[in-house]
Amino acid sequence: MRFALGKHLAAPLALAAAVVFWGAPRADAAFQVTLTANGMSDTVEDGEAGFDSDGMVNGEIQITSLTVGGYQFTFTLSSNNSPGTQTLSFVDATTARVQNVSGGTGSTTVSIYASAPGFVLPTPLADATTSGTIAYLAQTPDGSVADPVTIESYIDTTNAMSTVPTGTKIGEADGSIQAGVDPVVSLLSKSTNNTASPTPYTLNLLLSAFLTSPTERPAGGNTNSVQTTIDLDGSVELSNVVPEPSTLAMAVLGLPLLGVGAYRRMRRARQA
Repeated sequence: MRFALGKHLAAPLALAAAVVFWGAPRADAAFQVTLTANGMSDTVEDGEAGFDSDGMVNGEIQITSLTVGGYQFTFTLSSNNSPGTQTLSFVDATTARVQNVSGGTGSTTVSIYASAPGFVLPTPLADATTSGTIAYLAQTPDGSVADPVTIESYIDTTNAMSTVPTGTKIGEADGSIQAGVDPVVSLLSKSTNNTASPTPYTLNLLLSAFLTSPTERPAGGNTNSVQTTIDLDGSVELSNVVPEPSTLAMAVLGLPLLGVGAYRRMRRARQA
């Protein structure tokens, strides 16, 4: 179901369930992603026909292409593993290309905001890691600036979804990049230790960049906008604070983490 807010439109992972016998089954909780540019927002719900490409309510939203406020978001993918496992809960979001297709000039903020409710694990405490990257793509001209770039994560113990950040901030990473100046890819990462996690809760993840594009004057003297084009990628992960278990128990606990790593590497490879 789509809903309006201004012009608002409105995977699951198998984490070694056979060996993590305390892991909860996946809940059919809702999940949504909000794309924003130039003050306009479109929200896509998990499984929403015509917008979520896989058409299934499965904890993964795939958006092939959606234009918001004159910026085209291409190959946007977000996923979560609500209700979590004893060792890991996560929300991630990525888009292969955000491109100015309006022909307009000036600066704007573009963002991806993922909101996933229904988490009950891990318990009792968690380490929160918020990280991501931003890159200008090759066609972006020198002089284009993304400043600031911010990746923020939140826990909302009301267990409600939202289209703007809500809850308690548990992580933030920020930086800036300029096209044509090394490095063109900026790694952002920050951890917050011993994060209390009352259950159930919503994990919210925000990726945003304030983009400034230069203009160029061709021989005819007219001013044309250049096409600022970036990609964004980020995640928030909560992992259990593990006491001193036996070596065997630690090996069992490590299996879900290996599964998540393999899944995310395969997903990145599919997008490359």
